[in-house]
Amino acid sequence: MDSPPWPDVEQVVIEYLTLATGTPASARLPHDLESELPRYRVGSVGGSDDTITDSAGVDVEAFASTRGEAHDLAEMARQAMFNMPANPITRSLVDFVTTRSRPTWVSYDNPKIQRFTSTFDVELRRPR
Repeated sequence: MDSPPWPDVEQVVIEYLTLATGTPASARLPHDLESELPRYRVGSVGGSDDTITDSAGVDVEAFASTRGEAHDLAEMARQAMFNMPANPITRSLVDFVTTRSRPTWVSYDNPKIQRFTSTFDVELRRPR
C-alpha cells in the first residue's frame, strides 16, 4: 500500500506565516525587494523522518527597511512558529516546533534592506 506524500514543509510554513503574521512570505524574494518590505523568505534546510513524522529544518529570514523592524519581524515569526502546532489555520498536522537558531542579524548587500535569520525544527505528520 502506498502512503500519501509528505506535505511540502516550505509551503506549509509560507502559508502559515503569511496568515498568522499578516506579512507576505515566499520561497523566493521578489526582484524589487526594497519596494516589497516587510516580508519573509522560507527555505527547507534538510531533516529526516521515521515514516510517521517528518522532522524538517526550516530557515526563516525576516526582511525590513530598518534593523529594528527586521528584528521585530523575526521575533513575530518566532512567536508564530511556537504557536504553529496548536493553530487551526495550519492545514497540516504539525506536532512540534523548536528553535535551532534564534533570530540573528545577517548583513545584506543592500544597505536599505536589513535581514534577521533564524532556523526552526518542524515536526509534521504525513496525511493518512
